[in-house]
Amino acid sequence: MIEFKRFKRTDEFDAWLLTLDKSVKQALSVAFRKYKMDGVLPNTAGMLTGCDGVGEMRFKFGAGYRIYFCRYGDVVLLLLTGGGKGTQTDDIKTAQAIKNRVLREEK
Repeated sequence: MIEFKRFKRTDEFDAWLLTLDKSVKQALSVAFRKYKMDGVLPNTAGMLTGCDGVGEMRFKFGAGYRIYFCRYGDVVLLLLTGGGKGTQTDDIKTAQAIKNRVLREEK
């Protein structure tokens, strides 16, 4: 179980959100409000094996949406990027690159 206090979003994550239709954005917004209130990720989230500390939240609506994340410090969940089941392999690679860039920039 991953506990967190707040989210930090990347520019890539925000750009991905802009590509989604209104109903998907609303569904994701409801899910994130719940996560923030509970402070714990749902059972649909987990760290991906062999993916350099990147995790995936899965959603059972639309195109099988996924949001890629990593732990950032003690209390922040860094939202890296998102995608669908059909682009999952490329999305994971992109998420890894974003994570590595952000961590380099923070040093």
